[in-house]
Amino acid sequence: MIEFIQIMFWPFLACLVLTGVHVYLGCHVIQRGVIFADLALAQIVALGVGIGLAFGYHLDSPESYWFSLGSR
Repeated sequence: MIEFIQIMFWPFLACLVLTGVHVYLGCHVIQRGVIFADLALAQIVALGVGIGLAFGYHLDSPESYWFSLGSR
């Protein structure tokens, strides 16, 4: 049990620090009124890739890239 605590101490501390940083930055994002803009953009791009898949193009094809770019 002691070895587990010694091994997991630094990763646990990093998780606490990252949580604090995300809360701080999240408060600034909410204050400015830009809420989840990057998430919405990622969903629209995923929609474009899905449309490319529906037309039979592979995920790593240039056509799939253009569908995702065009859906923005």
